Order: sequence, then C-alpha cells, then structure tokens
Amino acid sequence: MAQNLFGSAVPAGGDEADGTDYALGTRFTPGVNGTVTGGRWRFPATIPHATTPVQVGLYRVSDQALLASASFPLGATLGAWNEVTYSSPASVTAGVTYATVIWTPLRYVATPTYAWPVTSGDLTASSSNGWLAVTPGALVFPTTQSGNSASYFADVVFEPAPPPSWTYGFGVRIG
Repeated sequence: MAQNLFGSAVPAGGDEADGTDYALGTRFTPGVNGTVTGGRWRFPATIPHATTPVQVGLYRVSDQALLASASFPLGATLGAWNEVTYSSPASVTAGVTYATVIWTPLRYVATPTYAWPVTSGDLTASSSNGWLAVTPGALVFPTTQSGNSASYFADVVFEPAPPPSWTYGFGVRIG
C-alpha cells in the first residue's frame, strides 16, 4: 500500500503569492527499500499559472541526481491534495536520503514553522527540512534551507518492496 509523509495535512498558508517561481523540497529517508511511483502536492487555493503546469521531481540528495519527474495537469484540484504518477517509477534504498521537489510558478503553500521531524509508515523526514530555490521556469534541486523550518508540502508516493519469500527444504515455502 502506498505511503506518503503528510497524509491529509493542511498548510497554514494555503494560498501564498509573492510573484516568484520556486522549487520547494522535502527531504526524506525510507526505512525499507521500495519504489517511488509519483509525487503529491497540496495545491494553493488559486491556480499557480493558467498555462504553465506545476512539476514534481524526485532527487537523490547525495549527488543531486534527478531520478524521476512529472507535471501535474493544468486542471488540478485547487486547495486540495493532488497526485501525479511518474512514467518510470524510481527504486529507492533504505537509509539513503531523497528529496521530493515541487516547482511552482508564482503561488505556493506553506506552514512557516512546521513540527519536524515527521515519520509516517516507512518514511522519515528529519528536522533538516524546508528547502527552496528561486528558479524561473525550471525544476531544480533546492539547496537553501528556510530559516524557520518551514514545510512546503512537497510529498512522495512510496511503495515498500514486498518482503522476501523463502523456500526451505522439502518444497515448503515460508513467507
């Protein structure tokens, strides 16, 4: 069953606008191996841009490698969680830190001081969160941490790998 970090959480600021394009990220570490099949974001109450879609990407933090990306449809549901599936899901390794990053034109959501760390299922987002980059028109890896531990509600869709099954002598299968 798919896991994510924020569940149905609602940001304190549900319709922020300052005329800037941002890449907004949440760093997380899976506790088990698995696959990231997509991304989620709680859209602002007002459409970020009429003709430019919001993008989501999955990065490995150690080398800032982009592992998967997708665009949300222009008809996303405003003021609600939206989910998009990557065309090629990305395998992730337990204990390695990744970042889900949202690129949004002109509008975003935020909780200025979020209660980090967060653990949900097999995922943990440490207190080192609230990442952003000012970026016109492009999904990039954010390298600046907000000074107030903000959350921008960039979320992941994670599928844990099934446990291994073992076969012991005499054809008896366990697991």
